[in-house]
Amino acid sequence: MITQTLNDVMLFLLLCLIILFAFANFFYMLNIGTDSNTAALPVFTGLRIPDAIIAIFQVAVGQFATDGFINSDYDYLLWISFNICVFLMVVVFMNMIIAIMGDTFGNV
Repeated sequence: MITQTLNDVMLFLLLCLIILFAFANFFYMLNIGTDSNTAALPVFTGLRIPDAIIAIFQVAVGQFATDGFINSDYDYLLWISFNICVFLMVVVFMNMIIAIMGDTFGNV
């Protein structure tokens, strides 16, 4: 059952990675040209691209770091895109993985 679940989840993981990198790219672009005081994303490694990926991964698992949104020049755009990201990554994709695993369990 575990191997069948892993086989069924592969396409889901690919789609999840594409969405994760797309939002990381979007937030990275909004974070270009900012210093440490006005950066929208938290600093984890000091490198902008890995920081964007880590920040969006944290959104995907439910840890929201939105402290830097207030100081940004694009605060409304950040909040709108953040809400879309939360809805897709947390609500849609988590329900999708539950449905895939339930279907696999039913088939096995």
